[in-house]
Amino acid sequence: MSVVPVQMGLDDHMPIYEIPAPYRKVATLPQLERMIARALEADVVAIDTETRPRARNLPLDGKSRKYHSLTAGLNEAIGICISFRLPSSPPTGEHHYLPLRHAASTKQLTIEQVRAPLDRLLLAPHIRKVFHHAKFDLNVLRADGFEVAPVPEDTLLAASLVPLHELPRVDGPDPAAVLEERYTRERPSLGLKSLACRHLDPAADRHERAITSFRETYARRRGVHLQDVTYDLLPVDLMVPYAAGDTRFTLELFPLVSGFLDAAGERLYATERALIPILADMEYRGARVDRAFLERAGGEYQLAIDQARADVYRAAGRSDFDVDSTAQLVRLFGEAGLVLSGKTASGRASLDKAALVRLAKSSPLAAAVSAYRKATKLKGTYVDSLLEKLDHTDHVHCSLKSHGTRTGRLSADGPNLQNIPPAMRAAFIPPEGWTMVMIDYSQIELRLVAHYSRDPVMLDAFARGDDIHTRTAIEVFGPTDDPEEAARRRKIAKNLNFAICYGAGPARISEMSGEPIEACKGHLERFYRVFARLDRWKKEVVLRARATGEVANLYGRRRWLPILRDASRRHTREYWKAERVAVNTLIQGSAADMFKETMVNVAEFLRARKARSRIVLSVHDELVFYVPPEEAGLVPELQRVMEQPSIAGELLVPLAADISHSIANWRDKRSGWTR
Repeated sequence: MSVVPVQMGLDDHMPIYEIPAPYRKVATLPQLERMIARALEADVVAIDTETRPRARNLPLDGKSRKYHSLTAGLNEAIGICISFRLPSSPPTGEHHYLPLRHAASTKQLTIEQVRAPLDRLLLAPHIRKVFHHAKFDLNVLRADGFEVAPVPEDTLLAASLVPLHELPRVDGPDPAAVLEERYTRERPSLGLKSLACRHLDPAADRHERAITSFRETYARRRGVHLQDVTYDLLPVDLMVPYAAGDTRFTLELFPLVSGFLDAAGERLYATERALIPILADMEYRGARVDRAFLERAGGEYQLAIDQARADVYRAAGRSDFDVDSTAQLVRLFGEAGLVLSGKTASGRASLDKAALVRLAKSSPLAAAVSAYRKATKLKGTYVDSLLEKLDHTDHVHCSLKSHGTRTGRLSADGPNLQNIPPAMRAAFIPPEGWTMVMIDYSQIELRLVAHYSRDPVMLDAFARGDDIHTRTAIEVFGPTDDPEEAARRRKIAKNLNFAICYGAGPARISEMSGEPIEACKGHLERFYRVFARLDRWKKEVVLRARATGEVANLYGRRRWLPILRDASRRHTREYWKAERVAVNTLIQGSAADMFKETMVNVAEFLRARKARSRIVLSVHDELVFYVPPEEAGLVPELQRVMEQPSIAGELLVPLAADISHSIANWRDKRSGWTR
């Protein structure tokens, strides 16, 4: 639904809402100059942007109709918030809102009018600028030509590294509820208002509630959707305390959360902070996409969808049902005598991917439904969605999150470019005449398993440069001269190896390898007889976590698992999950923090050489670069940088990074580097 911005008839001459102290509106140049002059005297300044969608026809996220609000390129600033505290300030500090693009006000400054004064503040080298989710705001400001220096502080990233359950609470929680929360939620919300309500002011969201109430009333009276009532349509005076409140609480949170960082937390925070401009640049520039390829793929997938739907009807012997309705399919499967053993959270029969894979082995109906779902997902998630999100230069911009996972691993959404299937990687192409270079760590998680466990077989395999999965297959099943049997054994061995990292049992290994469950039980038993030290290490990790309620990876990143200290819960599903999480956190978490350090090192290497090559994508253990022809000589050096993180000398196994490249696309790549 499109909404035409409406002039609300509210401006500085007709205020309806009184702006409460200590919040102030900055709507004239003299007011702006006075505010900037005072802010330049401060040591710390908190900054935030309020935004609106750049276009009213943006793609929406699912049923909630939520705009892709965290993808900065789809937003533009409607105002800037600035807070600081001086010796001459009121006790609560000074908190200002500078409206810029409000449809509901005729009294506001333009971007060009505020550019010079704001540049003096944003680029002031002696002032620490603090944001909550700085990466987003940096790109919103960058779209209007503003830069921020030095690298800003970020209360969101700092809060992600501290034990929030140890911070003082001001919201008067029930002690029993707090204890239960610690068991069921490892980390409370990192949202600014949530943190503020918990640790600063129980009523920190009062102005947000007023904004929500106004938007709901406006939407109801105008007959539009709530998500289309964007902040630029609201009365400016109503926005001032809400917007400036964000920087007020950011300013107050900064010393609180940073004060709870231990030595390891401070080192991790330094890396996270250094990543802010790197990730912001990756988001802002985006990845180049072949629009024509996507359009062709969309047509091919539509044919596959139509064929798969016809196959479903043929296998069912009827067509009076909706293939997209899970409830109708469940009934259909029941009538066909197909047993669905899994359950959804609501207790209904589950027709998920695992169930279809299991049934497809013997049921043409299940196989047809599985093929239909695969084709529709590929078209909807990876063709239609990407096409919707391409900008006018055929680049796609995702939102990269450094704080989004408990292990510290980078995540992405809007779209998730870390989860592009191999077939669709052909849509991602380098600039004309440039090369896509992919450098990824070889078996980094299993190398870390070998380091942690000190298992002699694994250490020897990596020291000799053996293929770890082939070596495992030989150790567990013995040697064979039959190539087909060797390949089958290697596949099973690969699943056994990764069962260490993710806690997979016989059922999961059976699903991945296609072997019977009973056979997989035997495989696991033989595996742990061969790798006895590894099994002992996993048990030691759980015992230590039971004693302390937490684990810490090689970089000191802590993950709190208090449920492990409660013996009364030892036989619950949540407890068993926490045991698996404890082991996985050490492995995946160490790899994640090493990878983040590597990204900082690589970016610094390129910056020092004033190179045009740049990081385009980060996919778990792989970095994807665009490299111009004149910088081909940098590629082996990038590989060396990746193989030399700070912990390389401490590891009991060597690190290895593999290079591949392509002048065509991300999928059709060749191993090595010979250019």
